Amino acid sequence: PNLFFYPGTNTFKCFACGKHGDAINFYAELHHISNEQAIKELKNTISSSRPAYIHKSKPEAKAEDYTPILEALADFCGELTTESLKYLIGDKRGLTEEIIKQFKIFDIKDYKKTKDFLNKNFNESKLKGIGILDSRNRFAFTKNKIVIPLIEGGKIVSLRARFFDRGIDDPEQLKIRTYTYPKYLSLKEINGRFFNADRLKQTTAGERLYLCEGEFDTMIAEQNGLAAIGLLGVSNYSEEMVRKLADFDLIICLDNDEQSKKHAYKI
Repeated sequence: PNLFFYPGTNTFKCFACGKHGDAINFYAELHHISNEQAIKELKNTISSSRPAYIHKSKPEAKAEDYTPILEALADFCGELTTESLKYLIGDKRGLTEEIIKQFKIFDIKDYKKTKDFLNKNFNESKLKGIGILDSRNRFAFTKNKIVIPLIEGGKIVSLRARFFDRGIDDPEQLKIRTYTYPKYLSLKEINGRFFNADRLKQTTAGERLYLCEGEFDTMIAEQNGLAAIGLLGVSNYSEEMVRKLADFDLIICLDNDEQSKKHAYKI
C-alpha cells in the first residue's frame, strides 16, 4: 500500500502522490475542501455526536427512620408502673389516664433488660444514631424513666424522658450525686419539631392555637379542650417553625420567667 497512517502522531503519508499531514489535512483532502472548512465540519460532527451534559444535583441524603426502634421500645415497656402513673395523675402533674394513653407515655422499668432487648433486635449503630446508646454503649434512660414520645403522623419520631427515680422527679434531690442527671433527656431528631405537631394539621387556618412551653403544659391544655402545641425547650425553635404558625390565631403561653418572656416577644 502507498498510504500509511501513524496513530502515534495522528498523521498520514501517501507515497504515491506525496500528500501528508494531520487528521485535518487528511479530511480536507478526502472531501476536496479547504482546511478551514474541514475544521468547521469536524467541529460540528463532534458537537452533534457528544451527548448533552445534564446537570444532576446530588440526591438528598435520606433521613434515617428510627420509628421501628422507638415503637418497639414503647411496646416492650408496656403499661406504666403504679409509681409512675401515680406521679402523672397526682396533684403535681394532673394528667388523666385518657390523656396519658393519647400521648403514649411509658416508663422504663428495668433499664438493663430494656437495653438487652434493643441490642438483640436492632443494629448498634442505629441505637447510637438516635441516641438511645451513647458512644460508650451506655443506655440513655437509666434515671430519666418517664418517657414522652414525639408523635407525627401517628408515628413515634423521637423521645423525651423526664427524670423520675424512686418517686423523685428532681435530680437535685438525689442524696448521692456522682453524676449530674438532666431533668429532661432528649433523643436526637428533636430539633425543628413541635410537641403534638399533628395538631397543626388538625386545626384550620384562622382558628385559635395555643403555643405552650414543654410537654406537660401542652398536654394539660389539650386535656382542657384547647388546641395546643409545645416547644421542646424555650429556645428550641426556628424561623421555619414560626412560619407554620402564621395562619392561626396564636396565643403564646410560655413560662413567666424572663427568658420565656423574651422568646415569646421574639416569636
